[in-house]
Amino acid sequence: MVHSGRIHHLIAVPQQSGKYIQYWMQQTRCTGSNHASNYAAERANGFGLPLVAGHVISMAAGVGYL
Repeated sequence: MVHSGRIHHLIAVPQQSGKYIQYWMQQTRCTGSNHASNYAAERANGFGLPLVAGHVISMAAGVGYL
């Protein structure tokens, strides 16, 4: 469980119904110590929805991971 002190709601958005929870990864891809992905998984499980994770690999900045 993610500690509530790590959760910061930046804008008030009402909960909406949907088909999945999406987690957009930017840097950290490790699953064991990634609080954001753990929180997304908790939310998806709580709603009984699948978790869809996306990660874009960009060479625009001259750095890429393959």
